Amino acid sequence: MSFRQLWIYLFGTSEWLGLDIGFYVSLGLVVLLIILMNIVFWSLKPLNPPTATDKLPVSAAKREQEEEK
Repeated sequence: MSFRQLWIYLFGTSEWLGLDIGFYVSLGLVVLLIILMNIVFWSLKPLNPPTATDKLPVSAAKREQEEEK
């Protein structure tokens, strides 16, 4: 028994809103993959964490370096 026949047996149709159920299955898989990738990549720590001077504008960073001298 194929997946399509099983689906028709359970739900009575293999289309919804004019699109085949396979479209929605593949769409769901892509959404799950994107969510999983976001979870993995957002949970990674950066290799080189930025320092406080990296976030300052160039003029403020120069002023801070001059104050250290």
